[in-house]
Amino acid sequence: RSYAQMDSSSAQATFASLASAMDEIHNRNASTLSFEELYRNAYNLVLHKHGGLLYEGVQDRLGAHLRRSGGRLVRLAREESAASGAMTPGSASAAGGYGGGGGG
Repeated sequence: RSYAQMDSSSAQATFASLASAMDEIHNRNASTLSFEELYRNAYNLVLHKHGGLLYEGVQDRLGAHLRRSGGRLVRLAREESAASGAMTPGSASAAGGYGGGGGG
């Protein structure tokens, strides 16, 4: 069986569909995805010598997701910390000065 080599634009389009699926998975909306199709797309990229595109694309996409998630966690922790400090105005002296009160 003869296979036609996948050109660069087809590889980019195939990866774009995988990237969109990764976003759906990260957003916990994977119920409509066909994991068989996603696997086939990834396999075809590697088969047609576009494994670097797949590897780097997944690395970039996952890194961006982790940075966004980490940023949200940091903001939530700061908000929670600020809210708990505002709710107990005398907590620093009641805890024996723990926390320093430096504000920063």
